[in-house]
Amino acid sequence: MTLVNRKPNQLYTSLQRTFGKMRRSIEALRSSVVTSDKLFPKYKGLNIKQIAVYQVDLPLHEKAYKWSGGNQVEVFDATVVRITTEEGIEGFGENTPLGPSYLPAYAQGTRAGIAALGKSLIGIDATRLHHVNYVMDKALKGHPYVKSAIDMACWDILGKVANLPVCELLGGRFNDNFKLYRAISQDTPERMAKNVEDYIRQGYRYVLLKFRR
Repeated sequence: MTLVNRKPNQLYTSLQRTFGKMRRSIEALRSSVVTSDKLFPKYKGLNIKQIAVYQVDLPLHEKAYKWSGGNQVEVFDATVVRITTEEGIEGFGENTPLGPSYLPAYAQGTRAGIAALGKSLIGIDATRLHHVNYVMDKALKGHPYVKSAIDMACWDILGKVANLPVCELLGGRFNDNFKLYRAISQDTPERMAKNVEDYIRQGYRYVLLKFRR
């Protein structure tokens, strides 16, 4: 390492020159970056005009879903979100927690959270997903399940604008079909076995169930 002794004025002048070169380099870099407004000069964004929230009860085929600890749900409390842009394009999202005791998420919390952060989203571009999530995180710390339906609706809008399925925007379709599984509600061993047989006859090849000896 070489130490150079300089007077304060000389050091100040040297720093000015160095920072001047750095500033010019940054400005040149900024001017060379291809942004969306350069690629699509006519695209002005799709600003959010309205957020509507709907509550929907989804009945269960087996009348109730039961799991350990005596927990059960008899109906899925779903929240459906419709986002409308100023241009009239709509996107839909959905969030359906498995009751309040299965995971740290519950349906009433979804709707209360959306009411808390909804106003902050009015007027911003629904197709700029990172900015949408930034605004949501700023308005409401944590609670990602609350934001999932809004995020989904914005992806829906982006897919309609791009005229592409959302799966293509997320990296591409991996396959044309996929295998479904059925979760088996806790019951007597005999009833659980019968439910498994019924679902296999319907075409399911995978089932999820819990049991103990």
